Amino acid sequence: MNSPRASEKMLRRRAQVRINQQRYRLKLQDINATRVLEVTELAHDIARCQGRIEILERCVLRLHEPEVGIVLEYFRLFRSGYAPHQPDLHEQQVALVNAIIEPNLVFQGEARVEKLWEQWRLAHALYATTEMEPPRIDTICVEETTILRVSTTIHLGLSWRSVAVLFPQAADQHHLSKRLIGQVLHLPLVKHFHFTESAWPDSTR
Repeated sequence: MNSPRASEKMLRRRAQVRINQQRYRLKLQDINATRVLEVTELAHDIARCQGRIEILERCVLRLHEPEVGIVLEYFRLFRSGYAPHQPDLHEQQVALVNAIIEPNLVFQGEARVEKLWEQWRLAHALYATTEMEPPRIDTICVEETTILRVSTTIHLGLSWRSVAVLFPQAADQHHLSKRLIGQVLHLPLVKHFHFTESAWPDSTR
C-alpha cells in the first residue's frame, strides 16, 4: 500500500507531466504559426520575383521584336503541321521557310533545309492530327547573334500507320492497336532560332 507521501509525489509528477505537455503543445503551436507566416511571406516574395522576371522577359523580347515576330509567324503557319492539301496555307509555309531560313539549316544533325521539310512530311504521313501549343520564347544573345530558345508541346494523334511504325509489336494484335488508334502523344519540343544582324535565322534545331 502506497504511503500518503508517495501518493502526493505521484500526483505532483502527473501534474508536472500535464504542465510540460501543455507547454510543449503551446510551443508547437507557436512554431507552426511562425512557419505558416514565413511560408506566406516567402510565397509573396516568390510572386514578386516572378512578376519582375516576367517584366524583364517582356522588355528583352521587345528589344528583339522582329525576331520574335518571325518565330511567332512560323508557329502560326505550322501550328497544325504541314499542309500540302491546303494550297493557300502551303504556299505561305513554303514562302516563309524560303524567306527566313538559310539553305544550310542545321536540323537533327544535318545541315540542309530539306531535312526540315522531310520531317514535316513524315509527321503529316504518320499522324492523324498535329497541333502545337503557343510557344514560350526565351532570348539568348551571343556576340552578334541573337538566339531565341522556343519551347512548346506538340500533340500528335495516332493513326494505324503511326501505330505500326512506333509500336510494331502492337500492330499484329488487333485489340491493342485498336485501343492505340486515336490516342494522342504529347511531346515537349525545343527549337533554337539563330539570328544574325540581318534578323534572319541562320539555323533552327
